[in-house]
Amino acid sequence: MDRTDQPSAHRAPGPKSRWAPHAALGLLAALAFGPTLLFGWSGLDDKAFILDREAFLLRDGSVLEVYRQAYTDGRQGEELYYRPLVVLSFMLDARLGRLSPAVFHATNLVLHLLAAWMVFGLLQRWLANRALALWLAAAFAVHPAATASVAWIPGRNDLLLTVFVLASWLLFTVYRRRGGKAPLIGHGLLLLLALLTKESGAMLPILLLAEARLVDRRPWRQLVERSVVIGWALAFLAWLLLRSSLDVQSPPLLPAERLREVVLHLPSLAHALGKTVVPLELAVVAHAPDTSWLPAIAALALCGLAWARMPAESRRVAAFGALVFLGPLGLTLPVSDEHILENRLYLPLVGALVFAGAALRTLRPFRFARLAAGSAIALLAVRTLSYLPSYRDPLAFAEACVTGSPSSALAQVTAGSAFLEHGDLERAERAFRAGAALSDSEPIVRNNLGVVLLRKGELEEAERMLRRELEINPRYEVAFYNLGLVLKAQGRLAEAQAAFGHAVELVPKYREALDELAPPR
Repeated sequence: MDRTDQPSAHRAPGPKSRWAPHAALGLLAALAFGPTLLFGWSGLDDKAFILDREAFLLRDGSVLEVYRQAYTDGRQGEELYYRPLVVLSFMLDARLGRLSPAVFHATNLVLHLLAAWMVFGLLQRWLANRALALWLAAAFAVHPAATASVAWIPGRNDLLLTVFVLASWLLFTVYRRRGGKAPLIGHGLLLLLALLTKESGAMLPILLLAEARLVDRRPWRQLVERSVVIGWALAFLAWLLLRSSLDVQSPPLLPAERLREVVLHLPSLAHALGKTVVPLELAVVAHAPDTSWLPAIAALALCGLAWARMPAESRRVAAFGALVFLGPLGLTLPVSDEHILENRLYLPLVGALVFAGAALRTLRPFRFARLAAGSAIALLAVRTLSYLPSYRDPLAFAEACVTGSPSSALAQVTAGSAFLEHGDLERAERAFRAGAALSDSEPIVRNNLGVVLLRKGELEEAERMLRRELEINPRYEVAFYNLGLVLKAQGRLAEAQAAFGHAVELVPKYREALDELAPPR
């Protein structure tokens, strides 16, 4: 980048130059992701997290219950997550827009804009080059790797996490520069908010220590003050106390099982780097067996070449960027599967940009530096705009699922659910059968196939599928309810009543099952 773009070391930017970059970043973010304001739901997770929780999200007094609500309850084999601030943000959007997806998308876009502004501020500190920081923040504002977080409403967790982490980081920077209780207290409170948004917030203290050592070059014994450590401890303690109030708890995996998952899914880090550095092969439900290794290999080669050409001082900053990239992703490895969730790339993208900045600031100025940087930003924006329509609505999302990840059972069940919702029983059945064939243990797929078969009048096979679903997923109340409907259609009323009863035992307020159990009037 052209060093003549840097402001004078002896003169602070004037009011116009101080706010112009923020306006430019806002315009770029709006151009790249503004179309999402016209999008609907995707059909993956937004139904479970928002539409199926409509009564809770809109009920008076439920705000006070958010801290006792699990984000996922673990009843279908997933991890139990505690993310009350994500639920609270959905609640506020639901009340503001009466469950209009446009309001949810607008909130995601605003959060992305805030993140881009804070990325710009922190990059200036880390790279000591305002012009380069602006170019890289512009790349963040339009980057295709941010698409899953911005365009997919449930990607809200990574947007909020990044906003709280970066805001906490900025206040910590203020504290380091000026001292005082206010920025330190604000830093600790924002760390707590990050933890209440997503578990990956736990990486922030480690990354701050890395910054102190690698960027600021502080001696080991002076990395952090005692008051800071006390603040961190209080934030973690408050998070653990709040999490202990959950209505449901899940036993953690044994350390050996966690380690096995980490080792098994280490290759996903290379794929994540490929999607960030060479964002050509993106997928709404990215599946490792369906993902080419070419972007990952190209990204690793580019990073290796850049590292080899860096002087020692830049390597320290680049190593810090690598930690910012790998740290949040590393925390997800123990709970990962074969899917590479692209919304998890949002915070690591900041680290990738730090690494890129460490490499670029060593380049000599050249005549067409601005043109090259502008062209790179434009290419990223074009790639984002070409990828965005995959998130437009459930059918577009379904088509992207089956074309991008054909060997993923999750992608097939997601697509089949969208086809079923739109009354296309033939395509829904094909997708569900494909999902069932791909995995003997994928939850929900056999329940949904049973629903299709029930609607087609194929009751015996529907019963077999639903009973198999309950073997895999024995606490899935919907499968008990659907089995009751099948048994009722077969005239086996006593067995049907028992199935409806099991559904109510699992979810006492299951209205449809309660209606089936009510005596005829």
